[in-house]
Amino acid sequence: MMINDNEFKLWFDAFEKDFGNGLTLVKVNTPAQFNDAMYIRVKVFIEEQKIKVEDEYDINELDYTSFVLYKNGEKVATLRYKIDKVKRMATIGRIAVLKEYRGQGYAKLMINYVEELLTFKYRPLTITIGGQHHLKAYYESLGYIVEGEPYYDADILHYHLIKEIK
Repeated sequence: MMINDNEFKLWFDAFEKDFGNGLTLVKVNTPAQFNDAMYIRVKVFIEEQKIKVEDEYDINELDYTSFVLYKNGEKVATLRYKIDKVKRMATIGRIAVLKEYRGQGYAKLMINYVEELLTFKYRPLTITIGGQHHLKAYYESLGYIVEGEPYYDADILHYHLIKEIK
């Protein structure tokens, strides 16, 4: 995937990336898009995984840039990221795909694209993900490496995973 001038506008404006086949990744920029991201997170984290509401939402929610992936206009998946420009570190998190859309590569599509966007502007860059235990091998397949000891977040075993992009 190559970044073009329209995609570079991501840093300033509303943004959509059309992947074809009815797939569109949208930078959350409106209350309706924010509600779509929250809907997905409620379904996946609160309803399916039984995470407490107070553990799912944090006071820094608006410090993150969120994306929603749509298929033919229907919400499918979401993720968010935060970047520390000085330390050249980004955190990708709250990666969630609705159950009926899993196993189709949508999380990978979003993660890879956000990595590309971030590293287009910030290089070198270290990207971190706090990945749930059952997804450790998945994140490793995307080039992430476990750093440190596992830890619990919202009563779920997690790993701190990093990816260095030069």
